[in-house]
Order: sequence, then structure tokens, then C-alpha cells
Amino acid sequence: MLSTRQISKSIIFSLIFVWNASASEYVPDVYQDDYIIVRAGIEEAGRVPVHLGDKLSLVIEAEFPGNEVIVENIDEQLFERSWGSEKGISLINPPEIVRNDDTNGTTILRSTFSFQVIDCPGELTSCRGNKLYELPIISLGYQIVDVSGNVVNNKSVRFNPVPGSVVVMQALDIRGEGGLEKLSDYLGNAGYPAALELIKENETGMWPLIIGGLVFFASFFPVLFTNNAPRRTDDPRRARNRWEKVLVFAEDKSDELSDEEWSDLLRRCVTWYCMDEYSINPYTWLSDENTEGESQAVSSLRAYFVEVLNQEGIDKSLRSDYVNKFSALTSTLA
Repeated sequence: MLSTRQISKSIIFSLIFVWNASASEYVPDVYQDDYIIVRAGIEEAGRVPVHLGDKLSLVIEAEFPGNEVIVENIDEQLFERSWGSEKGISLINPPEIVRNDDTNGTTILRSTFSFQVIDCPGELTSCRGNKLYELPIISLGYQIVDVSGNVVNNKSVRFNPVPGSVVVMQALDIRGEGGLEKLSDYLGNAGYPAALELIKENETGMWPLIIGGLVFFASFFPVLFTNNAPRRTDDPRRARNRWEKVLVFAEDKSDELSDEEWSDLLRRCVTWYCMDEYSINPYTWLSDENTEGESQAVSSLRAYFVEVLNQEGIDKSLRSDYVNKFSALTSTLA
């Protein structure tokens, strides 16, 4: 025999379960007139963190009197028409469409679109940090008919799903204790196909390889026995380590790189210089402002690093100044 307290707990848990179940299926109203109510939203938005490649669900639901209104198909064509220009959004499968006709004449048409975020928003080719995707304004047409089924009027509604945007976090979701899965597990059907396997040719012998090697080495014989053999010229900027290589590359490609790309190269160069030459992680300077006992040269390097770090993009007209200032710092610290 259950006690009163146990019965009360059972009732409360049951109510919580029913409330959660109904809340998970709730989609907010985004439009209403005398004939139709439209609900639309992203089920996962605001409830769970969204990562690159996650499966998201856009729900569009229309409620209307079935004997008075005919609503256009809420299918993949509607999705592509509204969001097809966004290269970062990909529809995974055709939508799941459910139609429910009540005995009182009310019809509910509900479509669930499963899609993924797999690229940068808009025209961006690269995007750091969290990414913001604005939800599109969707147009849905419907017709008003008379008792004979003749069309009396054509109408359309415009609405924006809730919330107005989706924020995608910059990292892949690590599920469970196993760490990162295969990339295909995150991107699914919308990801790039797997690379083709190389087919081993068992019938191919070693003779073509041996003959090719002999021909290759023989081509050097005339050069080895002549006094006019070309000599290697050393670049005075010859890089000895990785930060110098990046600096030389940034100088050589200055006219070809965008402001953001060149700025990123310079940040990488300064970071590697601090790590390789002085075993200093310069990013610790951001949280440690103590400069006691620090030489003037290191303080200048610290200030230069912070300045470069804050430059999202460096214009071509300013690049030589940044390089000259860095070269002056390295010669002082040498």
C-alpha cells in the first residue's frame, strides 16, 4: 500500500514528465490571421550547444480549417527557396511531413527539416570563433476555397522562425569519453566523400623503376664534369628557423595576401620568435601584467606582440612598417 507522500511524489514526477514531453514538441507562433496559424522554430536552439556538423531540426507547422484553406506543400523546395543561397547550410534528408485532420475540421500540417551547418556563413571563406547564422524570412502561400472547392482568394504569409539566428560554436562536440570521432560522424551525408583507395598493381615489376632511376642519375653526368656547372646562390635572408621562414614568406607574398592572412602570419612569426629564441609563451603576457625585472627590450617586444595581436587585418601600406619595427626588435634582443 503506497503512502500519501509516495503517491504525491509519483504524481509530481508524472506531471514533470508530461510537461517536458509537451515542451520538447512546442513550437512558437510566428504568424496568425483569420484563416491560418503558423508556428516555426529550431528545436535545438537555446536548449543545447550547437556545434559544427550537428543535426538540427527546423519545424514549420500550419494550423487551418481544412475545408476552407489549401496550404502549399511544406517540402524541401520551400527550404531551398528560402535558405538555398546559404552555402553553410545543407539539408540532410527530405522533411518529415505529418498531417492531422481533427473531427472539428481543423487541420495541422507539420514538417520537420533536418539540416547541418558545415561551412562559414555568407561569403566568408574562413571564420574563427563562434559563427552566427541568421534564420531566413520564409514565404508560405495558401488559398481560400468555397464549399465547392473553387479558389476564392490567394494569400501568402511571411514569417521568421524562432529564434532569429543560430550560433554555432567554434569546436566540434566531443561525445562521451572516447574523444573526437571520425569527421564523417560529425558531418554525415553533407560532408565530403571518403577518399578513393589506391589500387595496388601486383603485376607491375621493378624494371621500370630501376631504368627510370638510371636515366635520372645519368642526366647529371654532363653537369658533374664541366666547369660551367651552375652554383647555388644563397639568399641573404636565408631562414634558419620557423619564425624566419614565416617572415620571409610574409615579405615575399605581401602583395598577394589579404589583410587578415598577412596579419595572421605576422602574429605567428612573433609568437614563434618568442618561443624559439627565449622560451617565452607570449600569450601568458595577456594574463600577467607584472613587468618587474623585465628589460626594456623585452618590454618593447611585449608591447609589439599585444599590438599585433589586436590587428585583425593589416593594410598593405602599413606592412613594411610592422616588419621594420619587428626587425629592429630582433636586432636589439639578439
